[in-house]
Amino acid sequence: MHYDSCRSLPAMFFAQAERLGEKPFLWAKRDGRFSSLSWAAAAQHVRRLALGLRSLGIGSGERVALVSENRPEWIIADLAIMTAGAITVPAYVTHTVEDHRHLFANSGARAVFVSKPALSARVLAAANQVDTVHSVIAIEPAAGQASTVDLLSWDEMLARGINLHGDRLRDVSDATTVQVRNREVLVSDGPFAETKEQIAGYDVIECADLDEAIEIAAKHPTAWLGTIEVRPIQDDPCGSP
Repeated sequence: MHYDSCRSLPAMFFAQAERLGEKPFLWAKRDGRFSSLSWAAAAQHVRRLALGLRSLGIGSGERVALVSENRPEWIIADLAIMTAGAITVPAYVTHTVEDHRHLFANSGARAVFVSKPALSARVLAAANQVDTVHSVIAIEPAAGQASTVDLLSWDEMLARGINLHGDRLRDVSDATTVQVRNREVLVSDGPFAETKEQIAGYDVIECADLDEAIEIAAKHPTAWLGTIEVRPIQDDPCGSP
């Protein structure tokens, strides 16, 4: 890897993740045993978390605080914040409520990641006093009260990053079909489908494989009432990201 050619730390990370794939990247001790998280899995978490931050309205150059001990979620959150274009504001785990309040207010933090319940109690007490903070993301179940901020779990944030985009479509009477035949553009009223089935909407999701896509689709309410088509997005023939 040529470090001079890397545009950013996240770009360097994703390049490494693409190269190393399923090799272990991060280790943590859970239930008395060490387990690893692969480069590929970590990259997926970073992407989903970054999209989750974007769904909260976190924009480029905005601040996101990070209050956690050394653990895999720390580096994943840090990379996700940078991937979203935001700036990480790290905090000591020994900070008091007043320390956190000053840090959040002085930095203009829009959201805060926090790990353990003992830490989240102090973080929530401080975040409730800072107008700029609108969301607190708890890596573990949180303690304390969220009176003026939204409290989200780590898993909820990852789930926000699965659904990349989606919307409802208008009635078929408003549909227009466009075709090109022999370099002639043909426009006709109505849906493209040649059956009585109608497309009601669409969702773009990020998932590891077809099995995960089917699992997600099976949880959609439409799967119980109609039919959901699962189809990969066409790769860009020009190779652009």
